[in-house]
Amino acid sequence: MQEDRFGTLFSRREHIGSQLLTLLNPHAAKAELMGEMRSHIVPSGELDWIQDDSRLLTWLEWRLSKESIYSGFHLPAQLPLKDRLIAAIDTAETDLQLKKATMAQLRGEWSTLLADKSWEIWCQESKTEKAWFAWTWLNRQKMAWGRKAPTSDNDVFTCVLSAFDCSNYTTKEKAYFLEKIKRGWSQHKYQEKQKKEGKKQYNFSLNQDTNEKIHRLSEELGVHRNQLIQLLVDGEFKERYYSSKHPPHNI
Repeated sequence: MQEDRFGTLFSRREHIGSQLLTLLNPHAAKAELMGEMRSHIVPSGELDWIQDDSRLLTWLEWRLSKESIYSGFHLPAQLPLKDRLIAAIDTAETDLQLKKATMAQLRGEWSTLLADKSWEIWCQESKTEKAWFAWTWLNRQKMAWGRKAPTSDNDVFTCVLSAFDCSNYTTKEKAYFLEKIKRGWSQHKYQEKQKKEGKKQYNFSLNQDTNEKIHRLSEELGVHRNQLIQLLVDGEFKERYYSSKHPPHNI
């Protein structure tokens, strides 16, 4: 960074502050302050994309934390997050043109994140229920550590999106995890349905030949393997115990 006659940002603040406090030359101090602002503060028009949006601010906080020049995390915690992030950008000790370039880059990265609508499409139905399931899945996979946990139905979807936003996963990796969550969701709903219908899962061993036959039959008949086995057992049971071809048996 090129140092001006005041040296560091801290010494510039001291100089401006002393001018204002002593009021020896308030008009000159004001002019110098405005000059400092023009030299170091990104114009507001280039920051208007930073809205008071929880998902955006969470991502931007994470993204700026990866840049050592931004010191906004030493600013008062009482400041609203949006103000703290903008203050971090304002007070960064770096060239104004570099700040502008960084902001343009971050704006592009954010637009890319917003362009991916795969989560919104999947969650169009049962949004809250699916979001809670996804959050639980992320926690089980240790993929939500360090992320803000949801506190209500209103913010759980945003928390899930933020968990992926604030990660180093590629677009393909994110799509892979979404597919795993979708499959887990389908299995979860299937198990719920089975439970409501009074059905219970059983595990048993089959030799390879029998397994292939079941697979082929289920494909040809267009039914699930479980349904096929149930149909075969029910059919044999009726044939053996209720058919006129066989003498009655005690059940």
